Amino acid sequence: MRHPRRFTALAAVSALLLPVGLPSTASAAPVPGEDVLADFDQGVLQDVNHDSPDNDQLQLDRRSAFFPFVNVAASARGTMLRIDVNTGAIVGEWLSAPDGRGRNPSRTTVDKLGNTWLSNRNEATGGQGSVTRVGVILGGTRANADGTDNPTGDHLKGPFAYNTSRWASSSRTRR
Repeated sequence: MRHPRRFTALAAVSALLLPVGLPSTASAAPVPGEDVLADFDQGVLQDVNHDSPDNDQLQLDRRSAFFPFVNVAASARGTMLRIDVNTGAIVGEWLSAPDGRGRNPSRTTVDKLGNTWLSNRNEATGGQGSVTRVGVILGGTRANADGTDNPTGDHLKGPFAYNTSRWASSSRTRR
């Protein structure tokens, strides 16, 4: 008498082994004239390069480049400050939560993309706190809400050298 489990297992293993020797019908062919590295040069190369002698490939930089900022939770103000480490100037200040929500920011941490995450202790709902992400934007032009250039405007408009904000075309700032 045959064992049904043994037969099923043998059939499954055979089905897996059969395609191994067959030639693949799908393949990705390079597009003539395509320059992938030039496409990468259109963006920001963060901790990677395609320098000589291996300039035909992306490779990790020997050293990581860090953003020149320190981020401080200003608990009494309910904000987070971003300070330029080279000049000591405050380059941005953001509310740590929307109006009507508990603030009192406490800890900050920075992820590998430069976003700052901060926690709020005074969230009213259930006393569990909240978390806020503040992105990084380098470059751009200060503007009014309607997009007209204004060196003291509360908005930024592109193009940006680097941007982790989810609103890529313009961003509201607070100084």
